Amino acid sequence: MPHFYYSFILLLIGLGLVTIVDVIGSIISRRLKFKYGYFALLSLVAYTTIGFLVATNTGSAFLTMIVVMLMGLYDAIVGWEISQKLKANHGYSKELMEKITIAHRILAGNLYAIVS
Repeated sequence: MPHFYYSFILLLIGLGLVTIVDVIGSIISRRLKFKYGYFALLSLVAYTTIGFLVATNTGSAFLTMIVVMLMGLYDAIVGWEISQKLKANHGYSKELMEKITIAHRILAGNLYAIVS
């Protein structure tokens, strides 16, 4: 039971980190007029750090993968909505941004999480 509790706490911390990166990245990219995608490196750091902490303290590769994939799913859905609401500078046209489906975002977010 302590492994699940510890992993859940780390998941909440990871979701908080991803949210902070999304909010700050959206605001800064819009105001300073550079691509929001550059903040992906900070998300990668959050995924990797949380994944490392879960793996080190639980010894469970499966639990680690679940936590990091949930972070990726959250980032793909909620992070996208945050960036849209805060009008992040994605560097793409509005028409192209509307064509990106939720399935694309979930796939990309989970692949990104697995790589980290």
